[in-house]
Amino acid sequence: MKKIFLILLAAAMTLPCGAWGRRNHAAIAYIAEQHLTPKAYATVKEILHGESLAYYASWVDDFRGVELLTANINGKDTLLAKPHCFAVDKKLKPTVTPYKDAIWVIEDSMEKLGNYKDLDDSIRLDCMKNLIHLVGDIHCPAHITYKDKRDHKHGKFIAYTAKGAKIPKVHTFLDGDLLGAKFPGGMTDMAYYADPLLRPYPTEADLKYMKEVQKGSVRDWGKDIATRSGVVFQIMPPEHRLTPAEQQQITDICKDQVLRAGYRLAAVLNQLFD
Repeated sequence: MKKIFLILLAAAMTLPCGAWGRRNHAAIAYIAEQHLTPKAYATVKEILHGESLAYYASWVDDFRGVELLTANINGKDTLLAKPHCFAVDKKLKPTVTPYKDAIWVIEDSMEKLGNYKDLDDSIRLDCMKNLIHLVGDIHCPAHITYKDKRDHKHGKFIAYTAKGAKIPKVHTFLDGDLLGAKFPGGMTDMAYYADPLLRPYPTEADLKYMKEVQKGSVRDWGKDIATRSGVVFQIMPPEHRLTPAEQQQITDICKDQVLRAGYRLAAVLNQLFD
């Protein structure tokens, strides 16, 4: 029993902080909820026992290290915490890894929920928690592993300087500090900053943008995410002092990724339950 506890504790301690932070994850969930069809919204509320999507937005982070997956890597069974990342090849297409990455879990949860009426209540809820959180996670630049190692060369965990202050981890910077500094407030504030469809007088172009973002499969989205996020590591070479213009460029990329995550989570849920 003691050995199992130590394994769980070690897994929890070695994992990075959750992508986007609580506020941004909640904003992604809130954006998605605003774009559900009435039928999908009713089914989602039933599965979540009346709670909002935002209520479960960081649930998977809160219980990481508890729900472990076993994978066979190099002929050896290895315990893995619930994955929050995915890898891409040289063409920036998501790779089929020997373990269960975030995209695999999203696809698996979608497949299960395709027959949600036949599932136990606890399994339905777990699959929903996975989708709510991990669709957000895969849109974070710090949650992609590149074949060309740009995320390592350019320092996913290397200190940078922005506005005269050291950033201890790029992961932390991209997850929450960056958007938090630019866009103050709570969940609905961040959703308002990101989504023009939630503001007064949205345009046809705004609606068209949402529909374009929602096209394709989860793996198509993975390539799009990796392409857009890869730019961040080109802007941030190691030990580089970010200029205000560079910081704004990265901010715009991350804000758009939050928006895309919200739109795509809505698309997944509408596809499943409408």
